[in-house]
Amino acid sequence: MTKIVDTRETVSMKFKKIAKVLMCQPSFFDTLDYVINPWMKPGKINEERALREWNSLVELYKKLNISVEVIEQKKEVLIWYLQQIKESYLKKQSF
Repeated sequence: MTKIVDTRETVSMKFKKIAKVLMCQPSFFDTLDYVINPWMKPGKINEERALREWNSLVELYKKLNISVEVIEQKKEVLIWYLQQIKESYLKKQSF
């Protein structure tokens, strides 16, 4: 006998509504010299497009009634964080 499952109920149990996100506006760009996912492409970053996309994401969150808190981006913290991501990715690739 086949059991029928209401997928709407299953989905609602798996996901919780996001109430608040913490974001920082993209401010520091240079070049991208490594790739950690299929959407990243090495080369120069289009700053205007990145800012447009970031603003669109903020507006979407607000339309979804998600509270958005924006903090100032600090370049030295960003550089350290990106270096950590890159090192972690490279370690995974060496196995």
